[in-house]
Amino acid sequence: MADEIDIKAWARTHKACFEVTPLVEMRGSERIQVGFNVDFFALFPMERAQGEARREGAQEIWTQLRKIVETLVGEGGNARLEIEPMRPAAIMRKANDLQPEVNLRARVFHSDDYFASVTADERVRLHAFEKRIEAVGLKAGRW
Repeated sequence: MADEIDIKAWARTHKACFEVTPLVEMRGSERIQVGFNVDFFALFPMERAQGEARREGAQEIWTQLRKIVETLVGEGGNARLEIEPMRPAAIMRKANDLQPEVNLRARVFHSDDYFASVTADERVRLHAFEKRIEAVGLKAGRW
């Protein structure tokens, strides 16, 4: 597991959660769902002093979220997972009462044809992936 930590305890302490949204692109005038955005969130380390200490704390949390994601991703299929670079600032979601959070966004799409539409089988596999995320202790949506 991700650096031999207790992911469930870590997720509970940092109120780690996730959301899945469609990844939609335009091809000509047609909107196509080409994959999924999977956003992972954890509380921003507001207990740390402002400035460098807080930025380092946020980087540590983002890095741990990345390790968890990499642990959960299975091999096989023709899906590609791309993790976006860390955003330097906290985000505040209405779903989490505007509490500052660290965000990691992963995009999942076809590795061989980016503009291929998501299939019913891929939706089923996404649901199984969501269940694996929940099984390690992250909550869907919010804490």
